[in-house]
Amino acid sequence: MEASLSIELDGGQRVFPKQQAPDAERTKFLASMGIKELQF
Repeated sequence: MEASLSIELDGGQRVFPKQQAPDAERTKFLASMGIKELQF
């Protein structure tokens, strides 16, 4: 069985507009690989 969970611990970095697009792309990519993502 392979791991299928990503945990991101970057705090408030996602609130900056400049960071939102790369985060969305990464989330989309991980989802396409069957990996769920938790962000804190």
